[in-house]
Amino acid sequence: MEANILKRTNTISIKKYTADDLYIIVDIWNEIIDEGNSFHWIEHLPEGKIEYILSTQTEVYCAYINKIVVGFYLLHPNSSGRCAHIANALYAVKSDHRHKGIGKKLVEHSLEIAKKHNFKGMQYNSVIESNYSIRIYEKLGFERVGIIKNGFQNKSNEYQNIIIFYKQL
Repeated sequence: MEANILKRTNTISIKKYTADDLYIIVDIWNEIIDEGNSFHWIEHLPEGKIEYILSTQTEVYCAYINKIVVGFYLLHPNSSGRCAHIANALYAVKSDHRHKGIGKKLVEHSLEIAKKHNFKGMQYNSVIESNYSIRIYEKLGFERVGIIKNGFQNKSNEYQNIIIFYKQL
């Protein structure tokens, strides 16, 4: 019985972003910038800039545990015009909630939402070679379609390769 209670209280739900989620998204976003090993930004983004970015997306969804946002994703076209049928997404999970299946659930959800928007594929342009999410992408059938040697400089000023991933939807 106790295990069932624990499982229920830690259930991950994914819901559309609302303005009430903004302050937590700002915290998660800037936490990842501070870590310096996945997002390309160097300086914190102010709330207004993140709010603007969120407003320009095809979709924004948040992952919740116990009604608290612990992660999110942004979904949008990877490019414009004749290439707008390929989606791109950005994922973020709060550091103390990583390696608990939240990232995988966000990716799976984004793939379903991308299909509903008639995207024909999902492409990730800049996955740092040390990023744990690589395991998730490969398990979900993404292919490595390119490598940019030394394309990312981490917080320790070390250069790492960037991997480009693609999955047909």
